[in-house]
Amino acid sequence: MVACPECGRPSDSIKSYWMMDLLVFILAFVYHRRKKYVCCPRCMRKHLLVSGFTYNIVLANLLWLMLILPWTLILLAASFTGGHSSEVYGLLESDGSGDCCGEDDGSEDAEEYEDDEDSGEDDQEETENR
Repeated sequence: MVACPECGRPSDSIKSYWMMDLLVFILAFVYHRRKKYVCCPRCMRKHLLVSGFTYNIVLANLLWLMLILPWTLILLAASFTGGHSSEVYGLLESDGSGDCCGEDDGSEDAEEYEDDEDSGEDDQEETENR
């Protein structure tokens, strides 16, 4: 069992899917943004229903019927299957800790922050020299 990265509930079916988060279609102009979601089936279905059946219906208009609707239905059906997604299995095997989302204790973030402070001082000195 692995904790869902969104709701924190333990699950034996963590899913990892790429979804069309936003698609805008205006005659000859198309804009799209994909997003990867890693979460339990319940949270995944929530994301699918929100992005697939709310604002994208209006923004994607004709492309919604040809692209987003079929993909959303496929992912919705896949969210009812048991077991983790293959990508989640790969993350679990490579990590070995049972944490598929790479959450850590924040110690690396503290080191990066310290490095950022040093580089900020150098940038400030360069600006003053100009």
